[in-house]
Amino acid sequence: MESADLQSEMLLRIWELTRLHTHGSFQDAALEVVKEYLPFDGALWGYATIGGTVLKTHAVHLSGVPKEAMVEYDRVKAFDPVARQAIQEPRRCIAFDARRPPDGADPRWLAFNRRWDVHAIVTVMLVQEFANLAMFSSFYRSERSGRFNEKERRLHQGLAPHLAAAYRMARLRGIEQDSSQAEVGAIAAIADRHARLHLAEDGFERILRSEWPDWRGPSLPSDLAGLARMGGVHRSAALIVSAATPVDGFTTLWARPTLARDLLSTREAQVAVAWGSGRSVQEISQTLGLSPSTIRNRVQDVYAKLNASSRVEVLALLGGTRREP
Repeated sequence: MESADLQSEMLLRIWELTRLHTHGSFQDAALEVVKEYLPFDGALWGYATIGGTVLKTHAVHLSGVPKEAMVEYDRVKAFDPVARQAIQEPRRCIAFDARRPPDGADPRWLAFNRRWDVHAIVTVMLVQEFANLAMFSSFYRSERSGRFNEKERRLHQGLAPHLAAAYRMARLRGIEQDSSQAEVGAIAAIADRHARLHLAEDGFERILRSEWPDWRGPSLPSDLAGLARMGGVHRSAALIVSAATPVDGFTTLWARPTLARDLLSTREAQVAVAWGSGRSVQEISQTLGLSPSTIRNRVQDVYAKLNASSRVEVLALLGGTRREP
């Protein structure tokens, strides 16, 4: 099969994975496909911000690379000429061959490569405009596996934008699946463990600005940083933001304006719905197993908290009208 046909076949298989996997499993599945056409011993695929010529990693997916190697790499990454060139030439695949290291390559970086048997590298850096993040995909070979040839370098260069776009599609599918657990009207986004937004549905930023009017992103407001790391819920007079438990360094968040019903306790909300629907005190009392006097008190509490004056108004407020400050 011609190389162009092989590349097309690989890309079709990767895009097919977006129907089968979400952000939690897509990268492993995609790398297994890539490995059939572009053999490698280790891979790094993730996101980082760029500070001068150094990357600050936000999320990285490892395949065949020990975590200990990444800890050590953090100490020498400032001397990495391959990353430096990839930053300077985004979208171009940069190749490294240990037999012919770049002129002036730092001995500390070369020693790191020898220690971990990084004999050859191909890497591509892409910039994501929304969050000003660089997406990088790097493949490594040991000395036994040999270097990457020019055809393989070009293959990775053509592959990288598809990996980025397909991964985005898989994560959007993940949002759709996760959102089946979210409240109606909540707007979703994905953030990494550093509270950096990667994707956001239309309206997410507008909701956040209802509480933080000067916020512009791409990092979440500091009050929400904990949600990105651990999940949970943030409640305020303006909005409610909930976050799922992080998966593979990312979490899905949902934001919605605070509604009138959020002012009520669970029992008050039950009484309010029944009362607003036209049921009598006696009927509500029998349904909830509370005395009529308790129901009357709860109704009065509902009127006071919602600043309502009729059953119709109570029902309208519970139906999703935003609470005015």
